[in-house]
Amino acid sequence: MDQTRMALARQFLDDSQHLLDQGRLRSATSRAYYAAYHAAVALFEKHGFKPSSFIGKSGWPATIWEHPIVTNRFFHEFVQRRKLFPWQTGQEIRRLYARRIAADYDPSAMLVGTDVHALFTSAQDIVTVAERLV
Repeated sequence: MDQTRMALARQFLDDSQHLLDQGRLRSATSRAYYAAYHAAVALFEKHGFKPSSFIGKSGWPATIWEHPIVTNRFFHEFVQRRKLFPWQTGQEIRRLYARRIAADYDPSAMLVGTDVHALFTSAQDIVTVAERLV
């Protein structure tokens, strides 16, 4: 499953780059987040985690990879504990998620090309490191 997720992460990263080149900032933001999300999940799975390893929003063990689990536990597990990513990258997955929510659901959200390019670069960093580790 790790390689399937990594292939999906790479596809979404490529999609994000293509959308960014076309100036489609909302969609580029969304695809950048999902590239990082799938790369992070691949890392969790590589290290033996399952969704049920974490408490979900229901208060019970999670049944799926919930976004807050991935974005919050990524920092703890892969930045603080295993030191696979620098602190800044660990923070970026949270920013990617927040910007994805705004891009997808807030019609008044202002997206700037330089900011979306920085988000893309953060997602690219996560995917690249994950590819080496998975």
